[in-house]
Amino acid sequence: MKLTIKERKTPIPFTIAVVVLISIMLLLANQWRIICNAHKELNEEIAVMESLSLELDNINKLVEDKGLLVDRLDSLQNIIPSHKNHVDLLDYLISIFTEHNVQIIQLEFDSYIDKESYKELPVNLSMKGQYSDIIDVIEDFKMGSKPLRIDQLHMDKTDNHLTYCDLLAYAFISDKAD
Repeated sequence: MKLTIKERKTPIPFTIAVVVLISIMLLLANQWRIICNAHKELNEEIAVMESLSLELDNINKLVEDKGLLVDRLDSLQNIIPSHKNHVDLLDYLISIFTEHNVQIIQLEFDSYIDKESYKELPVNLSMKGQYSDIIDVIEDFKMGSKPLRIDQLHMDKTDNHLTYCDLLAYAFISDKAD
């Protein structure tokens, strides 16, 4: 049995309106999802841009400081001796020990260690003196006119108020060595 249009309970215009309304709601939901994704991607891009802006600022600062950095590098390279003569280093060490009234017990140079653009010279030192004087010697090693890196340090205090100190330091020799 076929129903005629007049016999149907739901009119066709109402059904069409419901279908159109549901379609519009689905389209709106899809557009909302697209907008949310675009907003999320935009926030990610903004974060990347801020990061790149910070990197650019850092690069610009380095470019501005280029002359200062080159001068600093030149001055550091000038304090690294360019020959393998231990006499200069020995004179320097003796002057530090004399200046701070510290007695050298043992001073021994080891074999050179090749590095990328320089050589390291291990120096084994044993000394004795007042604790504060030994600390001053160590400070001169760190901040003096010839660079020395201290890798090992051992100190013992005795009954007569003297401190014994053993250390392993590294002097630097430029690869322009004669």
